[in-house]
Amino acid sequence: MTEATLLSPVALPDLTTEVMRFWEAHEEERPEETIASREHWNNIRVLAEAVRKELHGSVDLTGNAEETARQLYACVVFEFFAPRPLAEVGVVRSAPLYSPQQAGLRVFLLSGSWNATWTRLEVPLFQPVEQRWTWISIEEDEPGLLRFRDATTPAIRPRELE
Repeated sequence: MTEATLLSPVALPDLTTEVMRFWEAHEEERPEETIASREHWNNIRVLAEAVRKELHGSVDLTGNAEETARQLYACVVFEFFAPRPLAEVGVVRSAPLYSPQQAGLRVFLLSGSWNATWTRLEVPLFQPVEQRWTWISIEEDEPGLLRFRDATTPAIRPRELE
């Protein structure tokens, strides 16, 4: 089993910084009311999609396990832990308030399949364990794109007596 948890940061454009720059430049106006704002926002969205394609396209699921784990770690961080601009001007998909390291993100190869797990720290400890953690399976969807499938198995509960 290969884990990729203590990795050097991946050199990616900081989308959070770009979003903040957008708001600083347009804090006095409503972004949806100006063409320049829409163009700037669309540029940020295009940048996010380019980063996604670059990350996904660089992964070889059959290659060196350690290198693949590092690449998949970067993909999981980008897909699940980074804020992302959405189609509507000024709307961002929020990111968790914790880092991948705080959540215990692990990327590993199990029985020939790539997986990632982490703890959802926003879920209270009294909730069932299947709600407090995430387990995803990582597969190639089409050349150059990855698919992240929920692999969390629901807890087995006894049948209620009739």
